[in-house]
Amino acid sequence: GCGAQSVLYEIRHAERHGIADWFRGVVTTQETGLEKRDPALYRLAAAQWGVPPEDCVLFEDSPGYCAAAGEAGFYVAGVRDPLYAGREEELRRLCGSWVDSLEQLPPELEARLFSGT
Repeated sequence: GCGAQSVLYEIRHAERHGIADWFRGVVTTQETGLEKRDPALYRLAAAQWGVPPEDCVLFEDSPGYCAAAGEAGFYVAGVRDPLYAGREEELRRLCGSWVDSLEQLPPELEARLFSGT
């Protein structure tokens, strides 16, 4: 169905950009019955992977989803998206880092991702 196609697209997208090994897996709203704006989704994902929420990083462009992940204890990296251009200040307040491109990560985010902090 549509959900499986979306997951496959996301995995292929990560592979194409050389970042697939950054991820432990994919948790979908379809499989959990939870919405992305529900902090329980992020807590469930962390528990599923056996990782404390504060050691998880979410890359996200939606302010509502950034807020939910942050409430769950995730470190949130805001991703620039023209769809949310009018809400950039809100996104920056909700996120620990801001990403214009995955090709050039902010130093604090790169350290968190690659040094285990």
